[in-house]
Amino acid sequence: MRASFRWLPQLLRLGLPLLLALPLGWLAIDWLTVNLAPQRVHAYGQASYQGAMRLFADQLALRPGLPEAELRTRVTALQQRLQGLPLELRPLASLTAEERAVLARGEVVYRAFADEVLHALPHTEQALCLRLPPLPSMADIHLLVFGALALLVLLGVGLLQLRPLLRDARRLRQAAEALGQGALGTRVGRLHHPGLQPVAQCLEVQASRIEQLLGAQRELLHAVAHELRTPLARASFALALQPSAAPAKAAALQQELGQDLDEMGRLLDELLSYSRLDLADASQALQPLALAPLLQAVVAAHPRRFVPQLELPPALQVLGQEPLLRHALLNLLSNADRHARSQVRIQAAPGAQGTVQLRVEDDGPGIPAAERERVFEPLARLDDSRGRETGGTGMGLALVARLARRLQGRAWAEASALGGACLVLELRAALH
Repeated sequence: MRASFRWLPQLLRLGLPLLLALPLGWLAIDWLTVNLAPQRVHAYGQASYQGAMRLFADQLALRPGLPEAELRTRVTALQQRLQGLPLELRPLASLTAEERAVLARGEVVYRAFADEVLHALPHTEQALCLRLPPLPSMADIHLLVFGALALLVLLGVGLLQLRPLLRDARRLRQAAEALGQGALGTRVGRLHHPGLQPVAQCLEVQASRIEQLLGAQRELLHAVAHELRTPLARASFALALQPSAAPAKAAALQQELGQDLDEMGRLLDELLSYSRLDLADASQALQPLALAPLLQAVVAAHPRRFVPQLELPPALQVLGQEPLLRHALLNLLSNADRHARSQVRIQAAPGAQGTVQLRVEDDGPGIPAAERERVFEPLARLDDSRGRETGGTGMGLALVARLARRLQGRAWAEASALGGACLVLELRAALH
């Protein structure tokens, strides 16, 4: 509910100045009308009608003592000569004191709102009134001024709102340029405009991800160089000793050289498999796979020192891609067989929240609790000898972890009831 009203503060910032400006603008228009219009109206009346009203008065040929009835007759006759021009008499007593003062100065009274012009008739107590046709309404002018004022206010508010937006856009552009130039530590920070904050967050997440990937790549290259150094040194030593060695010793050196080359080949194969996961199509859909037949096929195709005990419900299915899942199962089985003393056990059971957990256990030396996360890193080993006798390349469990992520699952290590290590692969269950 709170998220649906995120626009309210921004709307108030935009609309409140407008709501305040509109009544103020209306009051300004009203003040101008009340204070400036009368003077302009009076000047307009004097300039437009004073000459005509004097001419009308002269046409009446007034004299002192003229009866009022005769005056009205003459006004009617003048009106007829002027083709029905609306003329009439108004007693001076019916006018305001201000209007009588204006007439006493020989000026006309122009009633703009009543559409009337008054002129005092000499030798009488009457004023000649000319009724004018109504002027066009001023409402459209008021509306035009009011609309122009509202438009200016909206334009000003819009510019005020646009300024932080442009400033934030400039910060985003500068951050993107810095990232493009290799400054991966660049961060945008908090922006003023809430609409651009998700863009900034995505940019920072991408920068952090790129920085992590490059760091992992550097560590992987360093580890690869370290891993290859030992078999290369042994191969170089064997080649150096071979010309002067006895035939039996030369054969042994030849065999060791072949083993070193095989070790380097396995390492390179695992590294290629690890890197190909970055290039694989991540959009490929996961398919329901029967776990028990797939695992039985992997066990049958790759015989090991120990035949694993399989405790698999036959109807259990997971979501995955068969080549990737087969590779992960093979690496888990190889790791357990390499470290087991006498037995390997594989169990599968439904997990929490629609998952399936596959457990591969052995009775070997196990994995210390402090090392259970590190064993899933590339080229991580629990021993420092890196010798041929330890077997493996240090990439098997790293591949398992990456394959699990590609299958929308995860992998971790824990202690086994057999006394050794228990490697858990958790995948999404296929709903029937």
